Parts: sequence; structure tokens; C-alpha cells
Amino acid sequence: MCKKNVCISIEVIDQCISGMKVARTAGPDASEVDHILHSHPILLVLLHILLNAIRHGYVPTVFYRGIIIPLLKNKQRCYSDINNYRTIILHSAIAEIFYVCT
Repeated sequence: MCKKNVCISIEVIDQCISGMKVARTAGPDASEVDHILHSHPILLVLLHILLNAIRHGYVPTVFYRGIIIPLLKNKQRCYSDINNYRTIILHSAIAEIFYVCT
């Protein structure tokens, strides 16, 4: 299928999933780590195919999407000060698996 040094194995994907934070907010595709952790084992095979396709150049469009959330750093400081905010980006749980596995 692909070269041994390029493929992401099913075992690596399983280890990456089991090491992820469970209480993570869903991204734009509404997938959560809980869904993946409690899914049927066949999902590992499907993720194996998808993640190795990504390594060969195919990237799903949902990986390009994210939800940007501004968070207040200090509640005692001025709310209108832009430097008093930091941002987080919520993205797909499957994209997170890919980032962790590579």
C-alpha cells in the first residue's frame, strides 16, 4: 500500500486516540474525542486509510475549518483592550488525531 517508513500504523493511531484529552469541545464537524474513543474498532481501519491518504496529499476540507474563540486573560483589566485577549481554535477531532500521530 505505502512504504513502511511513510505509513501511520493502526497501533499508532490507537495509542494517539487513547492519549487524547476526553473533555475537548467539538469543532466545526461536531466530532468529539468521546465519539471516537467509544466507537466500533472498524473506525481505526478507516482512520488508518484516511490518515495515510492525507500523508500522500489528500486533505479533507473540514481540516481547513476552525472556530475561533477569544478568551479574556484578566477579568480585572479593561474588556476593550485587545491585548487582554488570547484566542483558541477549535478544529476537528480527526484533524487532532492526525496532528498527534505525525
